[in-house]
Amino acid sequence: MHYLQQAVELKPDDARLRNTLGMTLAIMNKRDEAIAMLAEALRLDPSLQECTVQLGSFYGMNPEDPVNTDGKQRALDYYERAARLGPLPADAAANYAASLARLGNAVGAAQVIAPYASSAEPKSVPAAMLQQLKPTVEAARNAEQKAQEAETTNPGAPETVKLRIRAHLAHGRALPAFYQLDRFLQLHPGDAEAWLLMGTTRARVGEPDTFVKEYPSAPSVKEGDSPAWMQLVRQCA
Repeated sequence: MHYLQQAVELKPDDARLRNTLGMTLAIMNKRDEAIAMLAEALRLDPSLQECTVQLGSFYGMNPEDPVNTDGKQRALDYYERAARLGPLPADAAANYAASLARLGNAVGAAQVIAPYASSAEPKSVPAAMLQQLKPTVEAARNAEQKAQEAETTNPGAPETVKLRIRAHLAHGRALPAFYQLDRFLQLHPGDAEAWLLMGTTRARVGEPDTFVKEYPSAPSVKEGDSPAWMQLVRQCA
């Protein structure tokens, strides 16, 4: 460790030396120092895939911030960048797919892990991950199909708009879902389904407090249904 630090001081523009020091700091659980060193290595040499993957791993999990919404999005950016640099190692691809899945993009996760699952043992991590994703991927594809059919037969109808919002959410497209929900709830403030979708979307992007401030009163639900807040908790879970 001491010799590595000295080497970096002697050759401050050597990206690979900084990358090695950053990896060593990572092994020693010095998270903040490792991130700073790896980020500088990547600035010096943007082609360092191993460095890019390690930064994705660091940002994907933050012990001090379990929710870590911003970190998860940043991790995804690093994994996407690493994938553009060349084929990912299987463990990195699994982490990339997991990052996509955590942000609600099961279809994207399946696309990332499928090539690794096809050439792996049936009980391998990639194969197990793909199997676990299949029901969600199928549901996302069904949601997209229903939205397209409704947009063809009944464009602009409230139910059509909600189907499109559900399709956005099923594919991890939280931002367009939010914009459509915001407009929809301005026109239909008492729509319980849209209220639930907005709560789910806000939770997914790490803004549940904002949702509670903007929509403190739950809309009425059908007789016999669970209270709206309870439905929201279950839907987010």
